Amino acid sequence: MDVPRTRVGLFACSLLPGRYPQDKARDDYNRRVSKERVQRQLRKIHDHKIFQSAIAMLILANFISSMVQLQINFNEEILRTIQALDIAFTIIFLFELLLNMATHWFLEFW
Repeated sequence: MDVPRTRVGLFACSLLPGRYPQDKARDDYNRRVSKERVQRQLRKIHDHKIFQSAIAMLILANFISSMVQLQINFNEEILRTIQALDIAFTIIFLFELLLNMATHWFLEFW
């Protein structure tokens, strides 16, 4: 098998097949383009009017749930249900925050 050779400085060295410097640059470019493509798709989802409206409704529902929990004395079973709902809201808001960070990173996020 003929291994390609190149000159680097004063020394000649062989390159592994498929790993030329331009291949590395192409791989870096493809990785960056792929990341940007995924980020664009996530941004479409995150910035969509329906998604933003759903998050706003979840924030309102979380506020009402917290308000009811503090104002009314419930039995133990209903309190456990409300606490489970509170944990669900927290997890949903965490995923929304991660999606926001993935789409905008720190540019438009703050």
